Amino acid sequence: MNMKSGKVAALAALLLAQPVAWAAESVEEARDALQTKEDDVTEEKNLEEVFQAAEKQYSLLPSGQMSLNFSANYNYFRDDRIDIALDEDSGNISRFRIEQDAQHSFGSSLSFDYGIWNNLTFNTRLPVSYKYDTEKDVSQAALGDVSFGLRYQPFPVRPGAVNTTLYTTLTTPTGDSPYDINVNSEVSSGSGFYSLGGGVSMSKVVDPVVLYGSLGYTMAFDITGLNQRRGSDIL
Repeated sequence: MNMKSGKVAALAALLLAQPVAWAAESVEEARDALQTKEDDVTEEKNLEEVFQAAEKQYSLLPSGQMSLNFSANYNYFRDDRIDIALDEDSGNISRFRIEQDAQHSFGSSLSFDYGIWNNLTFNTRLPVSYKYDTEKDVSQAALGDVSFGLRYQPFPVRPGAVNTTLYTTLTTPTGDSPYDINVNSEVSSGSGFYSLGGGVSMSKVVDPVVLYGSLGYTMAFDITGLNQRRGSDIL
């Protein structure tokens, strides 16, 4: 074989080898393209998204989460009372007077919420108040009645449906009772008795407003052992 024929054979072999190399590279690229990537949508991810969308949703605090809220308020109260005393023997009026009372009240409260379950939230409220009685010229800052409550949603929130929440609240007489103080020189910061309340609240979104309603009942427990002078009488 001469030099010329050898060059032709080498060139032919090179040309035959190039398609084989290109075919091998194409196979590798196709294999890489068919492999699953992290951002590819798989059947498992589709099922996970469906389950998350079907999961029950509530408007209360999620389980394990906490929130702390601070609020402040101002109230002005004025009261005119008629004090009448009758003579038992003659039936005549022995005393007739009008008692006036006015109070300025500045209050603040710290409220703590904790999600027990996704649809059950515990709440406690710690109030502090400052009162000034203009008629008696008496002021006092003291702790109010601490309360504990629960909020429960029996049904998950659904678009367009009514959102229902059940609630109950226990109020304790931790403040200064109005039945234990000297009414002439002191002011109270609490109710003086335990109370237990409960009810239901409902809301519905009607674009662009939200309709809301609530119905509740609170029962005050009786207190005994009172011995407080009110005017000429004993309460």
